[in-house]
Amino acid sequence: MKDFSDKYRGVVYFGLWAEEGADLLGKRDAWEVLKDAINRTINEDVRSENLNAALNYLENQAAHKKAIKDFRGALNISLPMERYRVMADAMQKISRTI
Repeated sequence: MKDFSDKYRGVVYFGLWAEEGADLLGKRDAWEVLKDAINRTINEDVRSENLNAALNYLENQAAHKKAIKDFRGALNISLPMERYRVMADAMQKISRTI
């Protein structure tokens, strides 16, 4: 599994604060991958290894995982506008769980 926070880790002199900050920055980076997918989903198939890695990363960070499953399910919807709507709805739910 790709760790989106890995590139922010390893700063020794900040101690624990740096580790917590790395988690937040990792979530932000994974979140950006999801936002990009929603922005492009009407015109193209956005399924990719990077999107899957971002979903896996956020799923491990989330308190409730149903919204992540809803987002994954939306990727299989063939109608672009419906896919966009379900993905956007799932993303709102994800934002409340991470």
